[in-house]
Amino acid sequence: MLPIYIRVRSEYFEHDSSRYRLAITQNTLCSSLKHQTDKDFLVLLQQSPMDPFFTKRLESFRNVVNDEPDFPHIEVEVGDDDFLCPKFIEAIRKIPSREENFFLLFPNGYIFHEGKLKVWRGRDSLVTVTAWSHPGEHVGNTIEASHEPSWIYVRHTMNSNVIPPLTIHGGQVKGLQWPGWKESIVAKYCSVEVKTATNNGCTLHPRKSKSVTMAKGSGGAKRR
Repeated sequence: MLPIYIRVRSEYFEHDSSRYRLAITQNTLCSSLKHQTDKDFLVLLQQSPMDPFFTKRLESFRNVVNDEPDFPHIEVEVGDDDFLCPKFIEAIRKIPSREENFFLLFPNGYIFHEGKLKVWRGRDSLVTVTAWSHPGEHVGNTIEASHEPSWIYVRHTMNSNVIPPLTIHGGQVKGLQWPGWKESIVAKYCSVEVKTATNNGCTLHPRKSKSVTMAKGSGGAKRR
């Protein structure tokens, strides 16, 4: 079986927004990777050396490597605030190897929004896995790898992309029994707001402003 790499986008530069995002990462993606039934994978962590939490973010992941993988390999590109089901890596192992490069799509998942977990109703597959058998060649076929929900897309105050309202409509999913998924804790961090340290308290873009982290209904979040 081809070696599996998890490519994580996690680049931050400003202290408070980085601290806030790290808390979400530790309780979503890091937790889900820790509870994988198949632990034979490596993490390619994309982060900035200017990140004030560079070391803490690095220590939050296991099996981190810095070198780009050699061919052939399988690569999972995922956000640092997503949660993968416990058998995600195991499901990749079950896909028969092929000679050409190809995509594995996991189109079904959940969306966690405003403290509620619902079935994802978007058209796009938020998690795409690429099997790189040959360098320099295009990706040919696309395979739908699973019909079962296999990930959770977490919405919080630092999400930058806009999603259609339809994706968050529908019945609430309760009692999801995925090891490592702690709904109440994730909801707590998702409710934190990143605000500027100005007298008017106007909210700016969390990645472009000097900011402090304030929690709703409290005196503020403690520094780590």
